[in-house]
Amino acid sequence: MANIISHTVKNISHSISNSWTSVLYSTLLISGSRMAKTQWEKLFMIWLAEHDQNHVGLGMVGIDFDDIFWIISDFEKQKEFVVGIAQNTIDEKYWNQLDYETDGDTLTQLLNLWINVFSNAQIVDVIPRGDFNWYNKPNLSEIEMKCPIHHIFLNQLGNTEKDCCYLCYYN
Repeated sequence: MANIISHTVKNISHSISNSWTSVLYSTLLISGSRMAKTQWEKLFMIWLAEHDQNHVGLGMVGIDFDDIFWIISDFEKQKEFVVGIAQNTIDEKYWNQLDYETDGDTLTQLLNLWINVFSNAQIVDVIPRGDFNWYNKPNLSEIEMKCPIHHIFLNQLGNTEKDCCYLCYYN
């Protein structure tokens, strides 16, 4: 899979460069890690953190609506969360918390693409799945684990805490 934000069934696909993908996911992780309350929201954030090009490979970390483990009975709340982390990123300008400068206008355009892909989805669009498509599924005892520096949820792809933090790994 390329670095795309998509909803394949609806023929919606937005290609994103490797560097902008990293910026987008970094800011979504900052926002979502602050907002996540439910088990599903925390698991979604860990799953998003797994979309790390340093571990998975360049151009291999796209997100498709159809690949997300949606729970039908909670779909509207889950969709609200996925859209909300992007809107919160815009509202709070979380790109200012990165260790580098980035173009807020370009990032806002990408965040709005994310919002559009997910906000336009309906419950009839959901493809039932048994779980997220994990590279390394966390134990439920690990879903509270966050980076002590960046306070974002950790993926399970590295050997050390720093390797498992999407933001630490780049520093």
